[in-house]
Amino acid sequence: MGYTLEQRIVLAQRALGNSVVAINHDVAGASTETIYVGIKDTECIPDDLIETIKSSSRYRILTIDKMSDFGRSVDSDLVNPLTFSPMTGSTSGGPINILKGITDVCIGTDGGGSVLAPALATNLYSFLGTGMGLTCTQKGISTDGIPLSPGVGVIGASLESVIDLVKLICQIDIDCSPRKRHLKLVLPAPSCKKHPSRATIYERIQSYLKALSVEGDWVTYPYIDMADRKSTVNDLKHIWREDPCAIVVSFEGPIDYPLPEESIRSSFRGLVEEESDVDHTKLLCNSINIAGGTAITIPADEIASGLLLAAAPGLEQVQNLVFLAKEIDKITPKSALFEKYFLNHEKALTIRTSTVF
Repeated sequence: MGYTLEQRIVLAQRALGNSVVAINHDVAGASTETIYVGIKDTECIPDDLIETIKSSSRYRILTIDKMSDFGRSVDSDLVNPLTFSPMTGSTSGGPINILKGITDVCIGTDGGGSVLAPALATNLYSFLGTGMGLTCTQKGISTDGIPLSPGVGVIGASLESVIDLVKLICQIDIDCSPRKRHLKLVLPAPSCKKHPSRATIYERIQSYLKALSVEGDWVTYPYIDMADRKSTVNDLKHIWREDPCAIVVSFEGPIDYPLPEESIRSSFRGLVEEESDVDHTKLLCNSINIAGGTAITIPADEIASGLLLAAAPGLEQVQNLVFLAKEIDKITPKSALFEKYFLNHEKALTIRTSTVF
């Protein structure tokens, strides 16, 4: 149950100068069925994409959302409402505004994980559309020296809300009906990176997917070094060259908790060096865009964590990806208290209207 437009604007005003950069007060034609959108404060998002949203009777752009300074992967100006740690960036304001109930979905950009990681960090859903042609014209270089062009993605409180907006901005109908599909899932080999719980990533994935009833093949891949982005980008490209229909599966998180995982901070010597060697929990989410893939994240019942599914470019690939995501979402447990407070907004919002001063 979402808030009324009046309530959303009051909440946005409270967040102005924090997670909100600007508010659209001229939201004509809104109704109880309207879906409110936040747009990341960046020139990278294509104008035609924004015009497509504005031309839809179903959606209204309500806010411009804060972006972390210099596009950093951690926004020290904002606090993640779940972990109380600095908010993951650079699409930092949008997810917070969704949790506050200001907007329902947000549009962000992702050079090296800046849509997927913030969504995971706030236990929200996301879709990165690089493999669908949702990209920016600007080019850059990652902090570890990899050339890239940012992709565009959507973050939302439900998988359905995310996919519906993707279908609109891509102007396509994604067929994810339960027709006969034989999928190939690629999981990290048991010898790969361990989760902070000390279980392997393979074991973490298996614990969530053990009830999955989807026809297909499950194989493992021996990633060379899941803590090295250059290495994982090469691995992803190799997997999709060998089989363009393969869907890569990972378990990511807890993202930036209890300590942020950030390149500039990690470049210093001393205790930071020791901390940076402990746990890398952004395993593939910061590599998907650079590898040219399409990805979906599904939140788990673990804080700042979730499953990541990624596929090679192409419409058939994204259809299989969305189908698999929906099946996995059905069996993935969530935090009931989190949903009550942050997604269903069952806690009454009180707004003082009487004069105080």
